[in-house]
Amino acid sequence: MKHKITGLIIGLAAFALTAVTVQAGEINANEQSVISAVSQSFSYNGATYVVKSSYIDQGKAKLAEDEVDLSASQAQGYISQFHGSYQELVEEGYCDLISGTPSNDSEDAEPQHSKKTSEANKLLLKSILGKPGSAEKNQKKKETDEFDSQATPIVTETPAGVDDTWDKEQDLGNSITFEKTDKSHAKNGEVTISGNGTKFSIDNKSDDQKSSDTKVQKASDNFISQIVHISLWKIIFWVVLGLTVAAIAAVLYYVIKVKGHHRKKRGLRRGIAIGVGVCASGWAFLLMLALGLYFGIYNNNSIQRQMMESDYFLGVTQMIRETAQGQLEDAGYDGKIATEVFSLSSVYIEEKQYINKVLAGQEDAQISTEGIQEALNTEVIGKDAATNEKMVEELKETYTDMLQFNLGKVIYQSRQSFTGWFYLTTIVSIIMLLVLFILTCRLYGYPHKSARVMCIAILVSSCLISGGAVAARALKITSKIMATPVYYLQFLQKYAAWSINVLMYVGCLGILVAIALVIWKRYLHTIYAE
Repeated sequence: MKHKITGLIIGLAAFALTAVTVQAGEINANEQSVISAVSQSFSYNGATYVVKSSYIDQGKAKLAEDEVDLSASQAQGYISQFHGSYQELVEEGYCDLISGTPSNDSEDAEPQHSKKTSEANKLLLKSILGKPGSAEKNQKKKETDEFDSQATPIVTETPAGVDDTWDKEQDLGNSITFEKTDKSHAKNGEVTISGNGTKFSIDNKSDDQKSSDTKVQKASDNFISQIVHISLWKIIFWVVLGLTVAAIAAVLYYVIKVKGHHRKKRGLRRGIAIGVGVCASGWAFLLMLALGLYFGIYNNNSIQRQMMESDYFLGVTQMIRETAQGQLEDAGYDGKIATEVFSLSSVYIEEKQYINKVLAGQEDAQISTEGIQEALNTEVIGKDAATNEKMVEELKETYTDMLQFNLGKVIYQSRQSFTGWFYLTTIVSIIMLLVLFILTCRLYGYPHKSARVMCIAILVSSCLISGGAVAARALKITSKIMATPVYYLQFLQKYAAWSINVLMYVGCLGILVAIALVIWKRYLHTIYAE
């Protein structure tokens, strides 16, 4: 029987560890949309290209792998970045030339990507289509059989010199499509997040408007704390603490009053051991939950990484450009000024520095406009000084309004309320687990039986954590998140997905600890055999 229990535990561990990703086994509708986008022809520098069929086949094979199961948002992100990777598609030899003559000397030639953008695009193409040149090796084996298809000459451009900075970057492409709500929210510095019938709005201004289906939240309301139910975890903490005090009292009673008089009441001992196991499971659950939240949703490095991996900075830059272009054209200026001034590099650098300050809790965090001021003063010309100055001030206001990251203030304030609970939970949980282990040793008189109780307790709590995370992934909870402007949506979905993954990893780590306890228990049993 003991061997069966051990096998069951190890089996559950293997299941949890292999359940990190949702199995696909075939190409779903979202993945098919990626293949369709890749298969379409495109124009670059006056010529028309199409991705080689061999690379498309490799892409299909990758997307058909069991561990790949793209969501709609992920597929859209891949498609958006792919449409901005024409330069790398041509330079790396992924394409066939089907019409036209490529020319880099034309005045209408596409602007060269920055080194950073080029490397990111190459990584995307490698992940979807495979390494450059890999398909040619496979193609040679099938060349005779596939020769009946119409062949086209392969023309690969010599890689052009790529600037080491983003200073000359002029175009972002049409990666993101904005709705009217996106533009209005961005202009007002407002972010709206909804899900499960609840809508939260973060605004630069004080707003007390409320409706039946909307909670207008200020930064001080810490709605993220409400979403992760920090108050509920605190209640659980005190309940588990109370039960633990009762369990400790019961163990002491048995050891002193019953076992101390050389009597054994196995039924009473078993009941007390179950109570101890429940308390240990509660403390293990709280400990893993606290660690998951600390390294997931409340981790600044994770937040910034997900912003980089999403299209947040690209979306902000594009929104600023489109809004500024409209303002310029309405005032009789050349709208191309927006592209010249608001480069991705300048927006990225300033926004990243500002976000770092916000997440660190700096109350005086400000967006620097010195560089933008200088660039605008240089570009916004052609009218009288007063008109030009007014236009510059309007564009500066647009710039600062759209770079606001009030969500960061909410995250920081929620983390502040969480931090105290985290340290308290972590310290108390570890102490209580050790105390319960020692008391269970006194209860049974054998450490291997105490190890068995703790093993089961940790295994149960670990399965709850990892199982809940796996269920969240399987149900695609992140896809139910809605937000405006749209670049917040892309960031929040990645942010939530990463937080779920962290909880799953913590749960799997707990299962490994349970396995280690099983091994240790079997070793102790050989020493303290009854």
